[in-house]
Amino acid sequence: DIEKEIRTISHELKSDILSSKEDFSKIIEDLIIQKCNLGAFEYEFICDADLDWSRINDEIKINYYRIIQEALQNIIKYANAKHVIINIELEDKNTLNLNIKDDGIGFDMKGKRKGIGLKNMQSRASNLEGDFSIHSKINEGGTKILVSCSIENISNE
Repeated sequence: DIEKEIRTISHELKSDILSSKEDFSKIIEDLIIQKCNLGAFEYEFICDADLDWSRINDEIKINYYRIIQEALQNIIKYANAKHVIINIELEDKNTLNLNIKDDGIGFDMKGKRKGIGLKNMQSRASNLEGDFSIHSKINEGGTKILVSCSIENISNE
């Protein structure tokens, strides 16, 4: 029953996000603004002007949205960042790159972590047959996340 309920909620959230008439980059920026207000950090959002979101599969959009959401939540909880840069760009008309960079305190990549946030982000990228990388060192320039996937691997039909 719980699993069914979680699935239902997840589908409702997905349709709420994707059914909006707003451009998807505006939906992402609204999320960033909301999290930035919670975390008291400044942000820079750069989205490729040539990116036609109507060509991008809903699965890619929802997974990128959730990755950004998780990354921002981690920044709020752990990073103590003052500035966050989120960049989405289309490379070679086929690869959608997402870069998230903060100037927070960083973390030990080899250390144990309590939450499942990083695993969730990695799993979402993997579900898109994409790449996921994260670079961070304690007190050395914050954390950088890169997600990259082909927009042709997943059809929008």
